[in-house]
Order: sequence, then structure tokens, then C-alpha cells
Amino acid sequence: MGCSPYDLETGKEVWKCYTIPAPGEPGSETWPKGDEWKTGGGPTWVSGNYDPSSNLLCWGVGNGGPWMGELRPGDNLYTSSTIAINASTGKIVGHHQYDPNESFDWDEVSPPLLIDFKRGERTIKGLIDVARDGYMFYLERTGDGPIKFVDANPYVLQTVFKGVDPKTGRIEYNAEHKPGVGKTVDICPMYLGGKNWQYAAFSPKTRMIYIPTSANLCSSMTGKKPEYRVGSTYTGGRR
Repeated sequence: MGCSPYDLETGKEVWKCYTIPAPGEPGSETWPKGDEWKTGGGPTWVSGNYDPSSNLLCWGVGNGGPWMGELRPGDNLYTSSTIAINASTGKIVGHHQYDPNESFDWDEVSPPLLIDFKRGERTIKGLIDVARDGYMFYLERTGDGPIKFVDANPYVLQTVFKGVDPKTGRIEYNAEHKPGVGKTVDICPMYLGGKNWQYAAFSPKTRMIYIPTSANLCSSMTGKKPEYRVGSTYTGGRR
């Protein structure tokens, strides 16, 4: 999957950006050596945010396909991520992946909030994502593209993660709560996430973020191996 801008006057496509790297492209090493990348998901079905100070598009990327990550071993960039795209060239210049080898139908298509915040005496050009996995990620957007991890905390009940690396932001899964083919597990938050695709909002007056959540709802999920057929759904999970 990908995204493309069009010239307002001519209607012509300016560039095209794909969210799943082809073999040999940066990030392709996070996919198996077969053709899984061709059907690997990563849809971009909600608009992103634009940062005029850096000319970067900050765009959310959806979940992997099929749902069960064991069918596509690896981190599977850039699924379940926020990517930074140079608005002039369409090149991906930065990213943060929330759920490597995503297996829960937890896409991250919602646009991140561009909010500056303080840590100690330092003001950070912030990029905050109220993630579907039940964590709020505090990230830093940089002028040349890379997205840096700052902090992350759960905002609803979360049983799938053992924790988050304080330096890199990489999550550690609790294997007992990660679904697989023929395996049924309970997950909190539920497959719809702590927050689905609906937008969160920020008020500069109150400095509060307002989040439409699924509260502390949990669900079970059973994985299966689906058959790929063009034009048909390709999920492989029962919720």
C-alpha cells in the first residue's frame, strides 16, 4: 500500500510512496525472502499530518497481512508505524514502529498529534500517538526526518506487552497473549484497540489530550492460515 499527492492544477501524480519496501529497499530485510511483502498489508486509509517547519508528512500505517505475524516472520516495516515522508520527494526519511510483527489487527492509521512538550528543561518538537495497542507514545520529530523515541505509557488496561525499552521504544511481547495459527489468546485491549481509527484531539488551552477510547475492554483472538485470493479479504483471525 502507499500514498500519492496530485498537482492541484494539472491533476497529475507528483510522486508515489509505498509503505512496504520491495526487496533491496531500506526495510526490506525485515520481511521474509519470499513474496510475503507483496501481500503484507500496511494500508494508509486515514490522512496524516503535515509539519510545515520541516516539510514532512507524518503518516500512520496500518496493520500487517495476514494478521498472524508468524506467517511473515520479522518486524515487517512499515506496518503499525508512523512514517515521516519528505513532502517534495515522497521519500520515507524516518519512522517509529509501535508493534513489530503486528498480530492483533492493531493498525496505526490515525494521524499523530504534532504537539511540543517539555522533558526537564528541554522543549521537544513532539509527535504523540495515542496508539491502538493501548499505549501513548511520546516521540520527537526532527527537521531532517528521523523520529526519536522519548517515552511511552499505557492509557488503558494492557496485558500484551511485558514492557517498553526506555531507550529505543521497542516493545516486548508477552508470549501468552500473542495469537498464532491455531492458538487462542486473550488480549487487552481488545482487537479494536484502546483507541480505534477515530481522531484524538489536543487543546492548547488546557494542555489536555482528549481520547475516544474503548475503555478497558478485552477480547479473545484465534489465528488461522488464510488462502490468498485476489479481491478477497486476507486476514486469518477470528475475534
